[in-house]
Amino acid sequence: MNNYRYHDLVQRFALALYILGGKYTYDFVRLNLICALPCPTTITSLIKQSNFKLNESEFRFNFLQEHFISKNIKYSFVSEDSTAVVKKIVYDTATNSFVGFCTPLNNGIPIPHYFRTESFDQLKEWFDSIQKAGFLNLHMIQPISESIANSSPFILSAYGTDNKFTLYDIVRKWVYIFNECSSRHIRIVGYATGMHQFQFQPIPIPILELELVGIGRIGIGIGWNWLELELELVGIGWNWNWNWSELVKNWSELVGIGQELAPILAYRNEVRTQLNNKAAVHNAAQLGLQPMVCVAQDTCKGKPIEHSILMKKLLELSDSKTEHLPGLLPFVPGMPVILTQNLAIELSLINGINGIFRQLVYEADPVSIDALSNTFPNNTQYVHRPLYALIEIARSKIECNLETLQPKIVPIPLMEQTFRVDVTDMLPKNKKPKSNQKAMLSIKRRALPLVPAYCITIHNSQGQTLSKAVIDLKLPNETEDIAAVYVPLSRLKCLIDVAILRPFDYEVLRIKPSKSQVAEIERLDKLYIDTQFRFSEYFQ
Repeated sequence: MNNYRYHDLVQRFALALYILGGKYTYDFVRLNLICALPCPTTITSLIKQSNFKLNESEFRFNFLQEHFISKNIKYSFVSEDSTAVVKKIVYDTATNSFVGFCTPLNNGIPIPHYFRTESFDQLKEWFDSIQKAGFLNLHMIQPISESIANSSPFILSAYGTDNKFTLYDIVRKWVYIFNECSSRHIRIVGYATGMHQFQFQPIPIPILELELVGIGRIGIGIGWNWLELELELVGIGWNWNWNWSELVKNWSELVGIGQELAPILAYRNEVRTQLNNKAAVHNAAQLGLQPMVCVAQDTCKGKPIEHSILMKKLLELSDSKTEHLPGLLPFVPGMPVILTQNLAIELSLINGINGIFRQLVYEADPVSIDALSNTFPNNTQYVHRPLYALIEIARSKIECNLETLQPKIVPIPLMEQTFRVDVTDMLPKNKKPKSNQKAMLSIKRRALPLVPAYCITIHNSQGQTLSKAVIDLKLPNETEDIAAVYVPLSRLKCLIDVAILRPFDYEVLRIKPSKSQVAEIERLDKLYIDTQFRFSEYFQ
């Protein structure tokens, strides 16, 4: 022991050497550089004074806050990983607990000081029944700073584990870290974890009851390529075994992110219709209402369609083949809808505008419960002669309230469209045309120009800004258009508002623009430069 006094920088260097190199390395250097470094007792004292000691399972959020305030840092990235350790049980005198067992989790959060006891029998039972930790799980915070001096990582927490987690554990832990950091004005911009070793269990999104206000709302720097962002971790409700048929069956588990309704964006009208019908039936049951379906009025050469097979064929056609007038249109009070025709452009009653269904006005006599489709339950009420639907359209430009109607309530009338349908498969063999010809029938349809909006097509989502959405990035076969990915992802302001439905090929995010798209981009760039030059006074 000596009475040498060391500069603060020397003490910090010695501390780093002791931590990174270990006790034997430190002693070796100290023996060869006599009196150049403090003695081990001083190092131990420095460690105790600097709060470097970690208690198992404790998250050091307060120390993190002090560290970020001292460095004037706001943003950070979180990572976690585990490393194999020698299985060993030790007694921690500071916390009066045993360390080295697999730490139990509560909602994904490790329980600190769980193995604390005054009973030898309890300790013996733990040794007999509790597995020793073979891994050390470590949570690190990486500050995001322009200064390299302020970018040293920070240890947030560490605990023993067997390295077996569920998806629920992981997400709950991430949410816990995010919320705790947010309450201390520290913004988490991303997470990273070694996911290949985890034991995933599928969980529906609403079960998590997440309230992540403002997560991820950070401006993207100029020159960043959004296509390079790893979106696979955005979806917090994946079910790795889902397919489209099971998706339809489990609609109620998919439409909510937190407490807000999130529409699914689908590539095909047929899939969208399937999901919307299932959602309408489910919501009607939740409200204790009898399902109501509006039936389109189809005529051929001025006469109603009476042939049952032809009638069913026409009603089940995708509205993309019937000039966007659906054959069977389910209604539930409060259901989101989309207008499919231009009614009054000057009043913003245009194709694609969103609204909320409030009431259907119809003639009572033609109502029936005769089943027209297997999609709807047996107690479905079919309305054959609707008059109009009352839709609440917040963005309409109707300045005055209509008589006896609440503000923004707009009556949507029936519309007529004519389309052609191939009926070759319905004709007898002796009346079928030649192989290279089709038997086309001209049909006039009167129906409400509306479709439910629980699920919307990618095409219909263009031009909209959604607050939340569920997106399927598994593209249809032979789809290699960059717009197929760009359009759905660009409907939202930040990535945390997106739930990715299922695993997808990361290559879909690397689809290159076509030659025509590149040419158009170059044309627009040139036009922008020319405009700047011609009207420079507006760009100052």
